[in-house]
Amino acid sequence: GASSFTTVTEIVNPGSGNPTAQWLFVESNASGAYSWSMNTNGSSGGYAFVLEISGIDPSSVLDIPSDSDYGSTTAVTLAGSIANTKPNDLVLVAVSVAGTSNTITADSPTDWEQVGTTDIGGFQTMAVFMRKETGVETFSFAATLGSASGWVAQSLVVKGS
Repeated sequence: GASSFTTVTEIVNPGSGNPTAQWLFVESNASGAYSWSMNTNGSSGGYAFVLEISGIDPSSVLDIPSDSDYGSTTAVTLAGSIANTKPNDLVLVAVSVAGTSNTITADSPTDWEQVGTTDIGGFQTMAVFMRKETGVETFSFAATLGSASGWVAQSLVVKGS
């Protein structure tokens, strides 16, 4: 079967010692094995979480535009600015924190599941959280860092079928 490859164009790079974040996704209806390589263009680090998601709307992967925010305290907050259009959307939130060995703990609402975390190349901590929406709504995400540091958070709202 045919595959289409799409890159989400928004890159969050707030500067001032904060890390950057970018969502990339591949939409495919092909079966079989896949391989993927990543070129960091000579930068000193980079990391990718690979998530396989089923049950998405076949007409469009994304439901609404992504949202992002950044800061430098222990409080990470991100709120959707637009309501999703389907009650069973999957919201993903990536949080990147300057510095290593920092904890990132989801606060409220409590139904966010952490699906990955890592220290990246000795200079950054990253975590990905997900939550299945239960209605047409705007999402909110809050987390607490183990210590104050520059952070960036970015959402990706995947349209449910």
